[in-house]
Amino acid sequence: EDRVYYMQLAQDKWARILLCASAVVLAVAALWVIVHCFVVNISSDFNTFSELAWECWFPSFKAIMIVLLMLAVVALIVAPLAVLAGLKETKPLLRALNLSAGILALIFLVLTAFAWSYVLQARPAVVRAAKLFCL
Repeated sequence: EDRVYYMQLAQDKWARILLCASAVVLAVAALWVIVHCFVVNISSDFNTFSELAWECWFPSFKAIMIVLLMLAVVALIVAPLAVLAGLKETKPLLRALNLSAGILALIFLVLTAFAWSYVLQARPAVVRAAKLFCL
């Protein structure tokens, strides 16, 4: 029975380390997204593209970047929750972490697919609009 206890303790130790490591990766990725959202939002090229896309009846890419920024802030809040869940290991905390991380990942994937799809669709329209403005 002691062997089973020590095996379980070793498995829990690796799970805690993995949870804390993934929380650090999540925090670094969220900070990276926040910094790049600010850099992109102040870029004149991005603002021109976004305004031309808006004029061509595409959604505002600036708004998409702001939503992405807000999601990164939420991810930055979830990261300490993951560390706390790894240290405390209470069922309600682990359930809250699983639910929040799952929903956050799903929203990120949907938003990324949406933005990627619209950029591909908007690029020809923006090029046409830019040519019209330059004439």
